[in-house]
Amino acid sequence: SYFGLVPAALMGLDLDELWNNAKHMMDASHENIPGQHHPGISLGVVMAVLAQQGRDKLTIYSTQSMAAFGDWAEQLVAESLGKLGKSLVPIVGGMIATPAEYLTDRLFVYLRVDDDSDCEEMDGKVRALREAGHPRVTLRLPSKYAIAGEFFRWEFATAVAGSLMKINPFNQPDVESAKTEARKITEEYEKTGSL
Repeated sequence: SYFGLVPAALMGLDLDELWNNAKHMMDASHENIPGQHHPGISLGVVMAVLAQQGRDKLTIYSTQSMAAFGDWAEQLVAESLGKLGKSLVPIVGGMIATPAEYLTDRLFVYLRVDDDSDCEEMDGKVRALREAGHPRVTLRLPSKYAIAGEFFRWEFATAVAGSLMKINPFNQPDVESAKTEARKITEEYEKTGSL
Protein backbone atom coordinates (compact mmCIF):
# COMPACT_ATOMS: atom_id res chain seq x y z
CA SER A 1 0.00 0.00 0.00
CA TYR A 2 1.01 3.63 -0.24
CA PHE A 3 1.19 3.64 3.55
CA GLY A 4 4.23 1.36 3.31
CA LEU A 5 5.61 2.35 -0.07
CA VAL A 6 6.01 6.07 0.61
CA PRO A 7 8.28 5.56 3.66
CA ALA A 8 10.15 2.82 1.76
CA ALA A 9 10.80 5.26 -1.10
CA LEU A 10 11.94 7.95 1.33
CA MET A 11 14.36 5.42 2.85
CA GLY A 12 15.82 4.80 -0.59
CA LEU A 13 14.58 1.23 -0.99
CA ASP A 14 14.17 -0.22 -4.46
CA LEU A 15 10.39 -0.16 -4.92
CA ASP A 16 10.54 -2.32 -8.05
CA GLU A 17 12.36 -5.02 -6.09
CA LEU A 18 9.85 -4.77 -3.24
CA TRP A 19 6.96 -5.08 -5.68
CA ASN A 20 8.61 -8.01 -7.50
CA ASN A 21 8.87 -9.89 -4.20
CA ALA A 22 5.26 -9.12 -3.29
CA LYS A 23 4.12 -10.18 -6.76
CA HIS A 24 6.10 -13.42 -6.54
CA MET A 25 4.29 -14.33 -3.30
CA MET A 26 0.94 -13.31 -4.75
CA ASP A 27 1.56 -15.55 -7.78
CA ALA A 28 2.60 -18.42 -5.49
CA SER A 29 -0.70 -17.89 -3.64
CA HIS A 30 -2.96 -18.10 -6.68
CA GLU A 31 -6.28 -19.89 -6.17
CA ASN A 32 -5.10 -22.74 -8.43
CA ILE A 33 -2.16 -23.58 -6.14
CA PRO A 34 -2.89 -26.71 -4.04
CA GLY A 35 -3.02 -26.06 -0.30
CA GLN A 36 0.12 -28.02 0.57
CA HIS A 37 2.11 -25.84 -1.86
CA HIS A 38 0.33 -22.57 -1.08
CA PRO A 39 2.53 -20.43 1.21
CA GLY A 40 -0.33 -18.73 3.06
CA ILE A 41 -2.60 -21.75 3.39
CA SER A 42 0.16 -24.07 4.58
CA LEU A 43 1.42 -21.63 7.24
CA GLY A 44 -2.13 -20.83 8.39
CA VAL A 45 -3.07 -24.50 8.70
CA VAL A 46 0.07 -25.26 10.73
CA MET A 47 -0.64 -22.29 13.02
CA ALA A 48 -4.28 -23.27 13.61
CA VAL A 49 -3.86 -27.02 13.93
CA LEU A 50 -0.99 -26.73 16.40
CA ALA A 51 -2.87 -24.04 18.37
CA GLN A 52 -5.83 -26.40 18.66
CA GLN A 53 -3.42 -29.06 19.96
CA GLY A 54 -2.24 -26.73 22.74
CA ARG A 55 0.69 -25.10 20.94
CA ASP A 56 -0.88 -21.67 21.16
CA LYS A 57 2.35 -19.65 21.52
CA LEU A 58 3.59 -18.58 18.08
CA THR A 59 7.25 -17.78 18.66
CA ILE A 60 8.89 -15.87 15.82
CA TYR A 61 12.66 -15.69 15.41
CA SER A 62 14.59 -14.28 12.49
CA THR A 63 18.04 -13.45 11.26
CA GLN A 64 19.17 -9.86 11.71
CA SER A 65 17.73 -8.14 8.63
CA MET A 66 14.21 -9.45 9.41
CA ALA A 67 14.29 -8.65 13.14
CA ALA A 68 11.68 -5.87 12.94
CA PHE A 69 9.25 -8.07 10.99
CA GLY A 70 8.31 -9.92 14.15
CA ASP A 71 6.86 -6.75 15.69
CA TRP A 72 4.55 -6.32 12.70
CA ALA A 73 3.55 -10.00 12.70
CA GLU A 74 2.95 -9.86 16.45
CA GLN A 75 0.40 -7.06 16.04
CA LEU A 76 -1.27 -8.78 13.08
CA VAL A 77 -1.67 -12.12 14.85
CA ALA A 78 -2.63 -10.68 18.26
CA GLU A 79 -5.30 -8.34 16.87
CA SER A 80 -6.68 -10.85 14.41
CA LEU A 81 -6.69 -14.05 16.45
CA GLY A 82 -6.94 -12.92 20.06
CA LYS A 83 -10.67 -12.76 20.79
CA LEU A 84 -13.72 -14.77 21.79
CA GLY A 85 -11.75 -16.42 24.58
CA LYS A 86 -9.38 -17.94 22.04
CA SER A 87 -5.97 -16.88 20.95
CA LEU A 88 -2.74 -17.63 19.24
CA VAL A 89 -0.25 -15.66 21.31
CA PRO A 90 2.63 -14.23 19.27
CA ILE A 91 6.01 -13.98 20.98
CA VAL A 92 8.86 -12.09 19.34
CA GLY A 93 12.25 -10.79 20.29
CA GLY A 94 14.78 -12.14 22.69
CA MET A 95 17.33 -14.81 22.19
CA ILE A 96 16.60 -18.45 21.40
CA ALA A 97 16.87 -20.43 24.62
CA THR A 98 17.92 -24.05 24.97
CA PRO A 99 15.19 -26.54 24.01
CA ALA A 100 14.67 -27.66 27.62
CA GLU A 101 13.66 -24.13 28.62
CA TYR A 102 10.48 -24.28 26.52
CA LEU A 103 7.24 -26.03 27.40
CA THR A 104 5.26 -27.98 24.81
CA ASP A 105 3.01 -25.02 24.06
CA ARG A 106 4.97 -23.43 21.20
CA LEU A 107 5.25 -23.35 17.46
CA PHE A 108 8.49 -21.75 16.30
CA VAL A 109 8.65 -19.84 13.02
CA TYR A 110 12.11 -18.93 11.79
CA LEU A 111 12.57 -16.31 9.07
CA ARG A 112 16.02 -16.78 7.58
CA VAL A 113 17.53 -14.32 5.11
CA ASP A 114 20.18 -16.26 3.21
CA ASP A 115 22.95 -13.67 3.27
CA ASP A 116 22.57 -12.49 6.89
CA SER A 117 25.76 -12.85 8.91
CA ASP A 118 24.01 -14.57 11.83
CA CYS A 119 22.53 -17.44 9.77
CA GLU A 120 24.95 -20.08 11.01
CA GLU A 121 24.38 -19.25 14.67
CA MET A 122 20.60 -19.02 14.29
CA ASP A 123 20.43 -22.19 12.18
CA GLY A 124 22.16 -24.15 14.93
CA LYS A 125 19.81 -22.92 17.64
CA VAL A 126 16.71 -23.60 15.55
CA ARG A 127 18.05 -27.04 14.61
CA ALA A 128 18.42 -27.83 18.32
CA LEU A 129 14.76 -26.92 18.87
CA ARG A 130 13.67 -29.18 16.02
CA GLU A 131 15.83 -32.07 17.19
CA ALA A 132 14.30 -31.76 20.66
CA GLY A 133 10.85 -32.25 19.13
CA HIS A 134 9.60 -28.67 19.03
CA PRO A 135 7.63 -27.96 15.86
CA ARG A 136 9.13 -25.27 13.70
CA VAL A 137 8.58 -23.71 10.31
CA THR A 138 11.58 -22.27 8.52
CA LEU A 139 10.90 -19.61 5.92
CA ARG A 140 13.99 -19.13 3.74
CA LEU A 141 14.16 -15.69 2.19
CA PRO A 142 16.62 -14.88 -0.61
CA SER A 143 17.04 -11.24 0.46
CA LYS A 144 15.64 -8.62 2.80
CA TYR A 145 13.35 -7.47 -0.02
CA ALA A 146 11.41 -10.72 0.45
CA ILE A 147 9.73 -8.98 3.37
CA ALA A 148 7.18 -7.64 0.85
CA GLY A 149 6.09 -11.19 0.10
CA GLU A 150 6.06 -12.09 3.78
CA PHE A 151 3.51 -9.37 4.48
CA PHE A 152 1.21 -11.07 1.98
CA ARG A 153 1.93 -14.61 3.23
CA TRP A 154 1.28 -13.73 6.87
CA GLU A 155 -1.93 -11.83 6.16
CA PHE A 156 -3.21 -14.81 4.16
CA ALA A 157 -2.04 -17.30 6.81
CA THR A 158 -3.69 -15.34 9.60
CA ALA A 159 -7.00 -15.34 7.72
CA VAL A 160 -6.72 -19.11 7.18
CA ALA A 161 -5.82 -19.74 10.83
CA GLY A 162 -8.74 -17.60 11.98
CA SER A 163 -11.16 -19.52 9.79
CA LEU A 164 -9.94 -22.87 11.12
CA MET A 165 -10.05 -21.59 14.72
CA LYS A 166 -13.60 -20.23 14.18
CA ILE A 167 -12.42 -16.66 14.75
CA ASN A 168 -13.19 -13.79 12.40
CA PRO A 169 -9.73 -12.26 11.91
CA PHE A 170 -11.19 -9.18 10.24
CA ASN A 171 -13.31 -8.18 13.23
CA GLN A 172 -11.16 -6.13 15.60
CA PRO A 173 -13.45 -5.07 18.46
CA ASP A 174 -10.65 -3.84 20.72
CA VAL A 175 -9.24 -1.64 17.96
CA GLU A 176 -12.65 -0.12 17.28
CA SER A 177 -13.42 0.39 20.98
CA ALA A 178 -10.07 2.18 21.42
CA LYS A 179 -10.94 4.46 18.49
CA THR A 180 -14.35 5.17 20.02
CA GLU A 181 -12.79 6.08 23.37
CA ALA A 182 -10.17 8.27 21.66
CA ARG A 183 -12.95 10.11 19.80
CA LYS A 184 -14.76 10.75 23.12
CA ILE A 185 -11.62 12.16 24.71
CA THR A 186 -10.92 14.33 21.65
CA GLU A 187 -14.49 15.67 21.63
CA GLU A 188 -14.30 16.40 25.37
CA TYR A 189 -11.02 18.24 24.85
CA GLU A 190 -12.52 20.31 22.05
CA LYS A 191 -15.47 21.28 24.30
CA THR A 192 -13.60 21.99 27.53
CA GLY A 193 -10.03 22.71 26.45
CA SER A 194 -8.60 20.21 28.94
CA LEU A 195 -8.13 16.48 29.28
